[in-house]
Amino acid sequence: MNNKGFTLIELLAVLAILAVIASVATININSQIKKSEEQTKNILSNKIENAAKLYAGKYHASDVVRGSSDISFTIKDLVDDELLYLKDGECTNKMNSSISVGTDGTFNYNAVKASDCYKE
Repeated sequence: MNNKGFTLIELLAVLAILAVIASVATININSQIKKSEEQTKNILSNKIENAAKLYAGKYHASDVVRGSSDISFTIKDLVDDELLYLKDGECTNKMNSSISVGTDGTFNYNAVKASDCYKE
């Protein structure tokens, strides 16, 4: 008999191979998404820190040089001074979070680093 076509076993084998390929692709896509989100967080952190340095240099340079510990400002100050441009939705709930400058010149903006500040 000359039967043309595929057997059930052959079809199941092809489906199993496709399932394995799909699961590997899904794992790779998920890892790339997480990597992208981490890069977004780092970029936004760098944007905020650079803007904070510019703001401190512009308005508090002598205090930073003297090591004054009472220097603080907010993200809203950075945005209002046009030193920081945020996309819609970025850090809108953290606009009044304080950024302070330590006596050693380091910037503390931990409240801004909350994960909800980085959601797209």
